[in-house]
Amino acid sequence: GAIGYSGVSTSGLSVGDENVKAKIEATLSTAAKVNIGGLIGESLSTISLSTAYVNFKINEVKALVLGGVFAQAAGGDALVVKGDFDVTSTSTTAHYIGGLGGKAKNGVQGEFISDSIAINCKADYFFGGIAAESATAGGNVKINSWHSTSGGVTAGGIAGKVTAGLFDDSVAGVTADFIFNDSKAVNLGVLAGTMSGNAANANAKGVMTIVANKASALVVGGFGTVTNGNITSVNVQLDLTVNSIRTTDENNKEITAGGATLTTGGVAGKVVGGNKYEIKDVEVSITLVANSLGVTNGTVIAGGLVGDNTVNVKNGVAEGSFSIKAVKEIAAGGAIGKNSATATVKESSSALSFISTEKFTECAKRSTGGFVGDNAGVIESSSTSTSLKGNTSGAGKTAYVGGFAGNNTGSIKTSFVGKFQDDERLIDAVTISETTGNDVVVYVGGFVGNNSGNKALVENCYTDAYISSAAAVGGFAGTNAGKIAYSLALGGIENFESATTAGAFVSVAVDKCVFDTCLFDISRLGSTVMVSGAESDQISGYTTAVLKRVNAYDSFDKEIWLVEQGELPTLIR
Repeated sequence: GAIGYSGVSTSGLSVGDENVKAKIEATLSTAAKVNIGGLIGESLSTISLSTAYVNFKINEVKALVLGGVFAQAAGGDALVVKGDFDVTSTSTTAHYIGGLGGKAKNGVQGEFISDSIAINCKADYFFGGIAAESATAGGNVKINSWHSTSGGVTAGGIAGKVTAGLFDDSVAGVTADFIFNDSKAVNLGVLAGTMSGNAANANAKGVMTIVANKASALVVGGFGTVTNGNITSVNVQLDLTVNSIRTTDENNKEITAGGATLTTGGVAGKVVGGNKYEIKDVEVSITLVANSLGVTNGTVIAGGLVGDNTVNVKNGVAEGSFSIKAVKEIAAGGAIGKNSATATVKESSSALSFISTEKFTECAKRSTGGFVGDNAGVIESSSTSTSLKGNTSGAGKTAYVGGFAGNNTGSIKTSFVGKFQDDERLIDAVTISETTGNDVVVYVGGFVGNNSGNKALVENCYTDAYISSAAAVGGFAGTNAGKIAYSLALGGIENFESATTAGAFVSVAVDKCVFDTCLFDISRLGSTVMVSGAESDQISGYTTAVLKRVNAYDSFDKEIWLVEQGELPTLIR
């Protein structure tokens, strides 16, 4: 719009105004490489204090690099772009498209506002409201409508790909819908598609609708994938709908295969890096509707904070709701979907109004918990008041459902299921109905569905969960093959006698499992059968009145437990 190529620093350029936008239209099907910028095509230096009001319409290009201010530059500072982008290409070469800049070696920051982004590519593409790809990026972005059809994508409201983190105080608002027609990798974030490095004090609000017609790998969240980075004081609101469903014509010929693998979380879909890195002081509100239904493919890994987590998390809060259907695997938790052996989660909570997994035992593997779906790491001083709902059908399937954790092979300490309102203790629900089919096995526990493995430990925990299920039901655990110590089942089981296998504390206790000083409430659980078909001298049942006596907890650590006469105990956090 102003300069094709520049080897020196430029400042104060402008193109167009609020009423008249600079319009660039191009069809360049024979060019091997295309750099288009609203102000500058390519610059070896940094561009600053520049403004562009643009309208791009680009057709049939190869290796496109496009930016509202520049296509490629060393960096950009205090840039402003307002405008619309329309890109169509059948090329199989990746494209880089940025609201301010396409590619930058260093940092890019500024403001980008668009009423319409339309990108229809056969190839993969990178997109960011600030930059498609740069070392760092940040600023304020508002995209009112973003429509995309492509193979795969790495894209975010701020940046597609950043290698050294975001600038502090970045803000992104995105409304978008995507259609993916190939089995390719997708990283989508309201803030960034992929990020290495740190982010702090960011705010994101996104509404995203995704249709994946083949078994692609989708990683979606406030960030898509974060590698080797710390995230601090980030607030995310995300409304996400994903459909990857097999469809056929009237002759039963397949039209779309469906069956994508979705990994999603409010802060990030996937976080990689181990316990050197941390997510801290984050808040999330997430609404997820996910249907991944191929013939044999279809996986959903979802967490209110993080879908697939390998780093430490402290002081995270998640609320919202999940509604999930998948064919192959589900791992869903109100805070974390999967928590790896390297990760420690502390002082965090989830309060989703519900996690619904309809017909979930059509999945070959499934773990759902109010806080964590599948835990192999460490969780301490955390809580959930998330309600779990679902019905089951199928044959030869196994599922684990727990008020706090679906499947635990790691360590969970000083955590609980329940909530308080006006100082009154309220009971939360785990409702699993319609258990049908041959060899369907569903283990439901008020705290944990399955506690299994030589490192599996649940200690100093309690549950107020009220369970309604005809499956294998335990007031505290569905099945235990690890260790449970100094823990309480204070909720209830509806229709105790009608459950497939029921125990007031645990449904199934495997040989060599360990219990140490565990209690349950006879009054609420409606039975003195502590373990189905077995007994343990380390599990005791008492009435609610007795459990409100201080002397019932003589062997409990009073630095961990708050015990007052006339009240049920709580944890000191």
